[in-house]
This record gives sequence, structure tokens and C-alpha cells, in this order.
Amino acid sequence: MSQPISQIKENKRNLFRTKWKQIKEVASESIFHRLSDLLSQLDIWQKDLIIASYYPLPGELSPEYFVKKYKKKCCFVFPKIMNESTAVPMKFVTSDQGWEDGPWPGGRQPVGNKEVPLDKISVFLVPALAFDRAGRRLGRGGGYYDRILSQISSIKIGLAWDYQISNEALPEESHDIRMDAVITDHFLLIPLKHTQFFEGVH
Repeated sequence: MSQPISQIKENKRNLFRTKWKQIKEVASESIFHRLSDLLSQLDIWQKDLIIASYYPLPGELSPEYFVKKYKKKCCFVFPKIMNESTAVPMKFVTSDQGWEDGPWPGGRQPVGNKEVPLDKISVFLVPALAFDRAGRRLGRGGGYYDRILSQISSIKIGLAWDYQISNEALPEESHDIRMDAVITDHFLLIPLKHTQFFEGVH
């Protein structure tokens, strides 16, 4: 009897959690700069663009230097957890008023409540436990980003360490949303079906 896809996903999560424990990448300025440079290759960063970024949980690749590089040109918003049971479990707000502890160990979220509607956000930078080469995403299992991504038509860019890229297809359900691009600390991956978003990449 074949396993239910929910169990297959959890098995994959455990696999990538184990990889993280074994590898434990060391965050450094050079890595953050490299990620920023790769992101900058995308010809989409127009003036006043609204970008949803995130404050990294322990072990996640941080977009910190990219945010610093473009904060005068673009507007950045960050996720803030709301009611977990609602259709939209988190909102995206500015970080003008600083940061506070989030609901996860080591996580942070903006203090204020200056919310930006989802349909005003042009690009989402999205973390995960793993991505595959077709842009499939394996989250942590809470469904926070799944419920957000299913409601938007914005560009979706996954950020991950190299070891978080699966050469095998990740399990996928009807509600799962693929990324338009995935960027690691070493390379930029754009699935062929999404290249129309990134014609300026060289």
C-alpha cells in the first residue's frame, strides 16, 4: 500500500532537517553578499517595488544584505503571524518600529501593524525546508506560506542553501504553489515555464 502524500512530505522534512543538523552552514558576510548579488541579477527591481522578505529562522538563508542594498529603492515588508486558523494566517507589515520575538524559537517579526495588502506586493521572497529543480516547495508543515501563496499572482522566489535543493521531485498536492525562481548561496535556478518573468537575467 502506497503512503499518503502527507506522510511522504513528513519523511522528506525529516530528511532535510537531518541534513541541516549535519551541515549547519555558517552564515557569513560573504555568503549574504553572494546571495544579494545573485538576486540582483533578476531584472525586476524597479523603484518603489513592494517586496515581501522575511526574518530568517535559525538555519535559514538570510536575505539581510539584499534588503540593505535595495531598501532605499524598494519597500520591504515582513510576515507577522495572526490567527493560525484563518485563511490568511499572517499579514505583511513594515519593520519601521523595530522587531519583537515571533511565535517560533529564534524567530522575529515586526512590532508595528502597518499592513500592506497582498495584492500590492509584487515579489515574495520565500523560505522553506527544501525546493526541487522544478520550483516545488517543501515547507515546515504549518501551511502559513501555502495559504498566502495560493491567493497571489506575484513573483515568488525561493531562497535556500545548496543542500536544500532536491534533485528528485518533491511531493506535491493540488494546493501547493511552485516558485518562479529559486536562489541558493551559489546559483540561480529558474524553471523553464517561468522564464517569462526574468527576461533580463544574464
